[in-house]
Amino acid sequence: MKRKYLPRFVAVGNGCGKVFPILLLGFWSATLTASTYFVSPSGNDGRTNSQAMNRSTPWKTIRKAASILAAGDSLIVLAGTYVESDIPFANSGAPGKWITVIGDPGTRPDITGSGQYGFIIQGQLSTPFTKTHFHIRNLSFHGYQQDGISVYYADYVFLDDLVAYDNGNAGLNTVGSNHVLIQDCVLHHNGWKADGDSGWGDGASINNRELLDSGIRWFSIVRRNVMYANWQKRDGSYWDGNGFTWDLAGTDGLHQMTRNIFYNNGGAGVLNNNTGNLAMTHNILFRNMADTNRCQNMAELYLTDQWVHNAILKNNIIYGRKRTARYDQICPIILEDADNQTGIKSENNWVWGELGDATEIYWLGFMSLAEWKRRFAPTTLTGQPGFVSAPFDSRKTTFHGLEWIDMDAGLYNFKLKKESGCIDQGTVLTRTVSAGSGTVVALESARCLTDGFGIPGQGDVIQIGAQKNLLILSADYANNRITIDRSISWKAGDGVSYPYNGQNPDIGAFEYEPLYFPQVDPDPVPVTEKELYATIQSLRLLKKVLSVELTASEPVVKNPGPLYMDEADGTVSTIPLTGTVPGTVFTGSLALDGSVAEGTAHYRLPDNGMMNSQSTVSSEIRSGETVEIHLTPPAIPRGLTVAALRTQ
Repeated sequence: MKRKYLPRFVAVGNGCGKVFPILLLGFWSATLTASTYFVSPSGNDGRTNSQAMNRSTPWKTIRKAASILAAGDSLIVLAGTYVESDIPFANSGAPGKWITVIGDPGTRPDITGSGQYGFIIQGQLSTPFTKTHFHIRNLSFHGYQQDGISVYYADYVFLDDLVAYDNGNAGLNTVGSNHVLIQDCVLHHNGWKADGDSGWGDGASINNRELLDSGIRWFSIVRRNVMYANWQKRDGSYWDGNGFTWDLAGTDGLHQMTRNIFYNNGGAGVLNNNTGNLAMTHNILFRNMADTNRCQNMAELYLTDQWVHNAILKNNIIYGRKRTARYDQICPIILEDADNQTGIKSENNWVWGELGDATEIYWLGFMSLAEWKRRFAPTTLTGQPGFVSAPFDSRKTTFHGLEWIDMDAGLYNFKLKKESGCIDQGTVLTRTVSAGSGTVVALESARCLTDGFGIPGQGDVIQIGAQKNLLILSADYANNRITIDRSISWKAGDGVSYPYNGQNPDIGAFEYEPLYFPQVDPDPVPVTEKELYATIQSLRLLKKVLSVELTASEPVVKNPGPLYMDEADGTVSTIPLTGTVPGTVFTGSLALDGSVAEGTAHYRLPDNGMMNSQSTVSSEIRSGETVEIHLTPPAIPRGLTVAALRTQ
């Protein structure tokens, strides 16, 4: 069966810009002694470490590189197919010295094999967290008996922009691991193992069962992923084969899930089993529980058991299937024994099912949508959410000798149509507690926001009041404070959210784009990372006002300004920039009064002032970086006649 990937729709993680080792090292590591290696299917494992640092003389296998990589090192996986299984990493990264494995930008290297796993990042249960700080990016894993990537007892693991499919258990699976960040991945058609084999059969899962009572505060972030058609193949009645599973992931830390899409999975879209302090915002769960012959008493969102407490549900779209004759308790949401009906905060979610108003929610007993709204969630909205394209079909075929979901993922586009009732119907994630200014902002709650575990550029991009595209540098959850990347002023009660258009945020994973007319490519070419730089034009000098126009080489997601001008006498002027984001053109002006020095001036941007949708950052100006400042016009050259043109 040909695999179809959903078209890419979100930022794809931290870009490295140009493919130069110094950029990789500069981004992830503070050390100057770290190394960048290359690997290619046409390489040779007999080469020395020094030779493998050259793109033209790479090693042949990832296994060879994984035995060498040390804290701060990077591996660039060149294009091609790598037939390797059970690849262990011998060493550990360290704070500021990540071990980075990245597919060559502009390609999607394919890693496949018949073994149990693709990559293995494994510490020990007796001494957890001896393996830390791994960043795996822009690779494809498929064909393994268990997981595409398996992580055990590790800390700070960043799984970024990955594709995983046709794996017997999960696409990505972590056990007893902390500070796990899974983002921008496409995980589908995993879970084909037959009855008797272990595992959940999910797109991804985070399981800390063995260390739950260890006193560790557990943290995880799951954002901007697509998980579909994952389906555990077991006989009997099981709920496995979910889009995503948190299983005993901890009750004293924080778990965040935002802007993900889960659809046509065999079990639940999201199963949370005994995991507290959960914040789910702006997700889409659509017609999961596709395995209606085995999936009993399940839901699009299943929060189960007494430890599921302090959950925040905001701005999600949850669209369920209708019940079947065999299993008559399928519904959009099940909150079963969820802290005895306390600690669950539900605001502005869109909930619907194929039974319409008769659709039921389970919370210590079934109730209709109307009763659910009246008793527990008055801001719940209902009806058809209004997606661009989300067909209801989920055909079946035979794969690995078993019944399987066959679907054309290219037909699914979960952006909103202009008729959608979800537009402007969301709510902000939190609010400021008092007026202030600066870079440290006190909030009613910081739980829905993240600094990306301090990984450069991986904090949320947010809006405070009307001020958009602010990057979170750090989050203090104990005191509900965030630190942002530039100084602003705000009022008490200002809304804090992801950037939005209109009066309020939209419900779902996307903000409505008025001019969006999708041209769906079922097998898209991998995104090519582009160089990010700026050009500047000094447009005109009119009435002693200097006007400038900055053009970025590709759209940026935040205002790159202010533009600094280093004057001829060593002083610095600041030119505020205005423009629409995402966008490429920003303009500003400066009054040329007597305080501005005549002579040659140079423009510059703040460090990492530009950031594109791939989170690539840059402050490079390639042309127009100098300007000549003359406060008085030069004298007319002798002998030159100035004539006035007249019209008849």
